[in-house]
Amino acid sequence: MAMKEPLFSVIVPAYNAAAFLEQCVESILGQTFPDFELLLIDDGSGDATPSMCDAYALRDGRIHVFHQENRGHTCARNTGLRESRGQYVLFVDSDDWLDPDVLARLCAGIAGDAPEILVFDLCRHEGTEVSILPNGVAAGVYSVPELEDRLLVAADGSYVFPKSLSGKAFLKSCVEAHQRAVPKEVLIGEDGACFVATAMTCQKICVLSGTGYHFAVRPDSVSRSWDQTALQRCEKLLQYYREHLDLSREVIRAQYERAVVAQLYTAVLFEIRAGCSRLRIKEDLETILQDKDTHDALRRARLSLRGYKLKIKQLILRFRLLWLVQPLMRL
Repeated sequence: MAMKEPLFSVIVPAYNAAAFLEQCVESILGQTFPDFELLLIDDGSGDATPSMCDAYALRDGRIHVFHQENRGHTCARNTGLRESRGQYVLFVDSDDWLDPDVLARLCAGIAGDAPEILVFDLCRHEGTEVSILPNGVAAGVYSVPELEDRLLVAADGSYVFPKSLSGKAFLKSCVEAHQRAVPKEVLIGEDGACFVATAMTCQKICVLSGTGYHFAVRPDSVSRSWDQTALQRCEKLLQYYREHLDLSREVIRAQYERAVVAQLYTAVLFEIRAGCSRLRIKEDLETILQDKDTHDALRRARLSLRGYKLKIKQLILRFRLLWLVQPLMRL
């Protein structure tokens, strides 16, 4: 007899997560809405994570465990997507946790308007400080055209939703292809890229009121402010955007060009902090600028310094990047 497909698949990649996996898993098992499956993807952990995952699977039949060699966060998510059976998927990091009514609230949102994406506010924990990262619009159901001029980055540098897959539920059939195409080399910005590419192909987004997803800022987080290969990774990220966004539409191209400028200067800053030489950075940058779309985006950025460009200018001055800007201004 075939098993009934659950409404939700909750995908949790776990790498050396023994110290905090219990809080994450218990928050999912404690959901007031029971129609879900939990996929724990052990990404080659060297601590107690594999045995913890197996123990959870023995405890609850809704839990499915997959062990694989360490291939990174993106590959672990893809394994979860491949094995999932739910109509909607949620991605939860192994050191994060959910409020107990999240799935119930998502179910109510789906029943009302059948949106492809549902989002709720994030809650950030850093030491004893707790803060809310609200979405840029009030609770309600929105058509994507209503929001698409700031899904990636608006003219003033703002965006309507946090650039992560956290705090969101996706119709699996909409997100799967975009997530699978994310280059595994991209460690910074991959969440935002997948979310934006998915959203641009959807019709409706439901914004729920209140928080639901909690994350703790940890010193050993994957996100960091230095990377010797940041420009190479940036090139992969921009290529993903070009392949998954319709740049023939001005509303999309304008946002892509803003993202190009912000990503390039951020990548340069990361390489500077990692101790890369100016010659090495210059060579990396010249390689990226061989792409015409990237070259043109940076060339047009010098025409004005309003909105997001003012933020880039402030970054340049703060970190003394004028040496980088001068040759680019002649593009």
